[in-house]
Amino acid sequence: MPGDRYEVNDARRSLLKMKSDYTVEFIWIMSKFSASTREKIEQLIRTPAMRTLLSAHQARVKELVESFEESQEVEL
Repeated sequence: MPGDRYEVNDARRSLLKMKSDYTVEFIWIMSKFSASTREKIEQLIRTPAMRTLLSAHQARVKELVESFEESQEVEL
């Protein structure tokens, strides 16, 4: 679970160096294992550079971000 915005920024810098597929998979893993909150993932992908990187996967990323709420609600 990311502790603060600096950890989110550090993760973003690392992900920007990789293929977009890896970023989508990272978001999926974070969602599946409740390793983050929706807010932190939205912080992660909010920059123009990340939006550009993920542009080809926009529909899947939206689906994954929305799944954060569903997975979080089930665990409550």
